[in-house]
Amino acid sequence: MGPGFIFKYWQKLKIASKFATAFGILQALIIIVGLIGLVALTAVLYKTETTILTSSEIQRTVLSMNHHIEESRRLQRDFSINYMTLVESNGEQESSHQIQDLILYIMQENKNLQQLISNSNVSEALRKNEVNMKYFHSSSKRYLNTFREIIALYDELAGKKTGLMSQLSQHSMLLNESLEKLEDSRLLLLFKDVKIFENQYWHQRKRFLFQSAFNILYTLRQEASNKKIISHIENYESTARKIVNLEVSIRSKLNEFDLQIETIAPISTELILLAQKEVENARSEINRITVIAIVVLLIVILCGFVLISLISTLFDKTITRNVVKLTNATNELKEDNLLVTTDIDSNDEVGLLGKNFNGMALRVQNLVTNLEEQVIERTGAEEKFRSIFENAVEGIYQSTLEGRFLSINPSMVKMLGYDSAEDIMSSITDIGAQCFVNPGARTSMIQTLLDDGTIRGFETRMRKKDSSIIWCGISARLVKNFDGSVRYSEGFCVDITKQKLSDEVLKSKEAQLQRSQKMETIGILTGGIAHEFNNILYIISGTSELLMLDAKPDEKENISGIINASQRGAKLVKQLMAFSRKTETSLYTIQLNTEMPVIIKMIEQLLPRMIDIRHDFAHDLHPINADKGQIEQVVLNLCLNAKDAMPDGGTLSIKTENGIVDDSFIDRHPEIPIELHDNRCVIMTVSDTGTGMDEKTKEHIFDPFFTTKDVGKGTGLGLSVIYGIIKGHDGHIYCDSKPGAGTAFKIYFPAVIDNQTEEMPKENEPEQLMKGTETILIVDDEKDIVSVMETLLRRLGYTTLSANTGESALTIYKKMHNKIDLVLLDFGMPGMGGKKTLDMLFDLYRDVKVIVASGYSGEKAVEDIRKKAKAFTQKPVNSSKLLKLIRNVLDMK
Repeated sequence: MGPGFIFKYWQKLKIASKFATAFGILQALIIIVGLIGLVALTAVLYKTETTILTSSEIQRTVLSMNHHIEESRRLQRDFSINYMTLVESNGEQESSHQIQDLILYIMQENKNLQQLISNSNVSEALRKNEVNMKYFHSSSKRYLNTFREIIALYDELAGKKTGLMSQLSQHSMLLNESLEKLEDSRLLLLFKDVKIFENQYWHQRKRFLFQSAFNILYTLRQEASNKKIISHIENYESTARKIVNLEVSIRSKLNEFDLQIETIAPISTELILLAQKEVENARSEINRITVIAIVVLLIVILCGFVLISLISTLFDKTITRNVVKLTNATNELKEDNLLVTTDIDSNDEVGLLGKNFNGMALRVQNLVTNLEEQVIERTGAEEKFRSIFENAVEGIYQSTLEGRFLSINPSMVKMLGYDSAEDIMSSITDIGAQCFVNPGARTSMIQTLLDDGTIRGFETRMRKKDSSIIWCGISARLVKNFDGSVRYSEGFCVDITKQKLSDEVLKSKEAQLQRSQKMETIGILTGGIAHEFNNILYIISGTSELLMLDAKPDEKENISGIINASQRGAKLVKQLMAFSRKTETSLYTIQLNTEMPVIIKMIEQLLPRMIDIRHDFAHDLHPINADKGQIEQVVLNLCLNAKDAMPDGGTLSIKTENGIVDDSFIDRHPEIPIELHDNRCVIMTVSDTGTGMDEKTKEHIFDPFFTTKDVGKGTGLGLSVIYGIIKGHDGHIYCDSKPGAGTAFKIYFPAVIDNQTEEMPKENEPEQLMKGTETILIVDDEKDIVSVMETLLRRLGYTTLSANTGESALTIYKKMHNKIDLVLLDFGMPGMGGKKTLDMLFDLYRDVKVIVASGYSGEKAVEDIRKKAKAFTQKPVNSSKLLKLIRNVLDMK
């Protein structure tokens, strides 16, 4: 059975059988070689996989231990820093247990790691590390014990009942009470200095601070003659020294704690490195096995190549020749010889292929016929596209990159204001220069097209035939030839002029909102300044009134000057608080037409005669709720600004009218108060024929301290105060002005429709100082204010007590509430603050009588005060009014 027999047998086979036989032999060879390699690889991989899994588990365990060590260290530091806070919130036990549980968990992980190494096939270097792991375990125990010792030291320092800090606080309170009973101000001041150093120590933990306190205690002990006080001083000093020494012990233990952490950290680091090395060795083994597998694969490929070469030779003799005949027939078919056929006469698949080729040639003839029919259909589709192009609402165009239109639809012709497509294509030879307002915009658009191939939503201004400007949004793409060269660009163009105008209106609204927010922020700052200034004014006015009681006739005039100056300062503060809108405005129902003639007479005295004053008052004007004095201030300021804008004379006009705030007005002025929405209103307009303002100046006219006047001629607060007053009346103000065309300020007030008026109260004549014999507790953090009030009240027969914090006020009231008839409380104090003090007094003693006196408070705060206090007054307050208010509250049943 030689090669000749094999060839004859091969010729008898069908092509499919030939392929099946050849690939069967090749597949058998591949399977045999693959099975041998698979068995060898499986054995090695099993061992390697076991090593990798074990090493990875060791590495994961060690990393977990490392993570928990660092977590315990972080929790311990947080515990040390926040221990005082944790004691107050009863959270110190939970935090200490959490840290101890974490350390115990680390020790358990260490045991698991020892068992894993003992029961696994790991390297000798890793196995020898069991000694370090046992040392790690013992160090963890010491680590836990040290932390427990630290907890014990902290408990000794800050335990709620028995801790040194609690003892120190008790000794401090006893010593302070003893010193207060002694009524020696010098000893009290010395002890306050001791408390200052004590507080600094708790913030800075500097030992020398307590040493400074000890030095003062020594002086205090030398000057004190009372044995009880000396005993309290010694107890306080002894406890303080114990605290300092205990703090040293705590820091020592914390250093020991950190040192133990440092001793166990290298052990876990070494374990990580050894476990990593185990993993790398196992991966190296996998790489070696992979190389072996590649070599086996190459051998299989080589064998397959030899077999394929043999089979190819057989295929050439039995198949290739017939295939050549088919190829020749195919070439003739390619040359449009649709009648070509083959003469292959064989029983195998090639013979069948020849027969199929003949059938295919017949089908090609049929396809050509169908293609001609499709060309006719395509022509109809192009006509349909032309219809869409001509009737589209959006502008559609095709243009060269150089700047000429190739085609343009009627919508775009109309958009650009031309008569026809032919007109625009013949008259425009450079689109960028003739159609684009900014020719560089088209250059940028073309560059983007060349870089990206497309562009979407490109916004630009375009010039119409009549030179008017429109905004357009363009989306386009490049059309290229088969070789990649650019043929032309085509795209859509939409008129977005209306949309752009809407965006500009929106930006204007946003700017107005930002200005309103800025005014609110500056208003808060101004209100805070007003609070401090009112306290100072009260000290000045109160002291002056005390001096007036004993003053000689020739001294009273000077003292009256001081009192008048403080009253002018109070008016200035009132303006500042009106600007900040943090004061209660005295609003009454008034008629603007009634008030305006009086204001105009004042204006006529202030303005030069070359300015003509005109007015136009609506006869049926609605009344409004307003503060008469503030409205007068608004009109005067606006008229004085108008005078400055008309240095050579002009016309000043004041007009009142009724109006309605509709949706369109709200859209243009989104910052308008909700009280004006869809409501009737009263509009007051103050306008002039002066120099006017540009847009940039108008944007800042209501900003505090903004002025266009020379240095020294304006503060920049006038319009800011006006803005604050109008907002306090739930109104709205805006300015309309152009350079050279004058300025008009329009002010909108909510109208009062029910016509029920409330008359403004008349000012009372100065009253006599009202006396009494009751006991009054004065609570204020300003020592000078307390001094003035105590002096005044004691001269009139009252008994006074004082406290400078809410905490001390509560302590005094709890001890003496049966003797205290009234509490005079400042609202803006540090620490607990006036509001919380009032709340706690009211919760403990529902019948408590409290008068709140404050230099500053918002409207919401005043509402809360009046729910619990008997009365509220704003600083600075006249002494006679304050004494009358005190008498009225004391006489309440």
